[in-house]
Amino acid sequence: MDAKETTIYHAVIASGIVLMVFNCIFISCSIWMQRRFIIKKREREEAVIIRMEQERMRIAADLHDATGPLLYSIQKKIENAIDADVASAELLHNAQQQLNKLSEQLHTLSRSMVPLSLERMGLLYCLEEMVLEYQIENDLAIELQCGNLDLINNVEQTHIYRILQEIIQNTIKHSMATALKINVNRNGKMLYIKTKDNGRGFDFEKLRIHSKGLGIGNIETRASFMKGKAVMRNVNGCCWEVRLCIG
Repeated sequence: MDAKETTIYHAVIASGIVLMVFNCIFISCSIWMQRRFIIKKREREEAVIIRMEQERMRIAADLHDATGPLLYSIQKKIENAIDADVASAELLHNAQQQLNKLSEQLHTLSRSMVPLSLERMGLLYCLEEMVLEYQIENDLAIELQCGNLDLINNVEQTHIYRILQEIIQNTIKHSMATALKINVNRNGKMLYIKTKDNGRGFDFEKLRIHSKGLGIGNIETRASFMKGKAVMRNVNGCCWEVRLCIG
């Protein structure tokens, strides 16, 4: 190999090395940008959830603080009016029944927005209360089995509660099931949620698009928030497997 060929050979090798370096830089930058995109996407999703919970707390507090005393005051006035005006007693009695129904609906709405007993009574109590209410109001038999749910902070309890609430609601709305089994177990810092119904299942991707990220997509987002994962399968009904990191 003469001097000219040697020079060309070295130039080709140098060019190859430079090209490989640029490829490595390009790949590294692409991976970094992708990771940054995932992180930013997760931060946006977490921010949306936080704002949703804050708004729920605000509305629930307003319902409790403003409408509660007002409804009580109206109820007392109707009771006094019934005693004072016998001729209008039936009309006032009907108005009182409607007012009581409105009070119950507002109480249910407030409780669904923020489970006020979550901090006082704990997650297990709230889950059992929620399951009982859904069974009374819907033609759905729910079997709830829970392990140890102690030492879980309020934020994590709220996410777990919302995940199960979303699963139950979607079972009622879309799966046409008559029975739903829920199993919640904890192993160290990992918490596992498994659910199975006897319904027809549903098109997860179609429902995800229809909900526009504000419905069933919250299950995945909340699971991601707790460094976990949520997977849904349609096998003889709808099955959810959710893995969450506690603490």
